[in-house]
Order: sequence, then C-alpha cells, then structure tokens
Amino acid sequence: MSNKKATIGATITWTVATIIILLVIIMFIYSSYILAKEKDLIEGVDLKLSSESDAGARETLFAILNTKINGETVRDSIIKDKDYEPSESVKAITGRIKIQGKSFVYFGDRKVVLDNGGLSVK
Repeated sequence: MSNKKATIGATITWTVATIIILLVIIMFIYSSYILAKEKDLIEGVDLKLSSESDAGARETLFAILNTKINGETVRDSIIKDKDYEPSESVKAITGRIKIQGKSFVYFGDRKVVLDNGGLSVK
C-alpha cells in the first residue's frame, strides 16, 4: 500500500478516458440524428408491420417498396398519391416474381398488400 500515487494516477486516467469515450459516442449519435433528419430519413409516416406476414414475402414487399421508378421509390409514390394504382413497371416486377404467402404493411390508414395477385393498396 506504499504506492498509492500510482493507483490514483491510473484511476484518474481511466476515469477521464471513459468520460471522453462517452462524449464521443453521444456526439456521434446526435450527429447521426441530425444528418438523418436533414436527409428526410426520418419521416412522419406511421408504418406498421404485419406479424402474420410470411418472411420471404415481407422481404420481397420491402424490396419492391424501395425500388426506384422514374426517380421515385414505390413507397414514396404510395405515400404521396392517395389514389395510388401500381404502374405497369410495378406490375411487370410483381408479375415475374413467384410470391409464396402474403405480406402487408400499413402506411397510416392505408394497407399495402403483396400476394399472388401482385401489389395492391387499400
């Protein structure tokens, strides 16, 4: 116990290092939040997933929703247009895919369904 100065020095060093690491983590999380908000990654659209959906069909649905057609994703088109009907491009995509099961997701009060009949919005 005669070497208390070394123990105190090491403790202070690790305490300061831990505080610095925590500050860096907090700054990273905050800057990620700000960047996501600026790039419209965080939107006010209420998205509810179905727990009954088939996993493969759900992945296919999300892939279709993220597909860009004419510079806009299918998801954005559905959100903007209250009377959305799938375009010929979307019908061509869903027509070539073998869909086993059914998947649906809610955008607010609108239900987007993917099944053997293709993509529909109700």
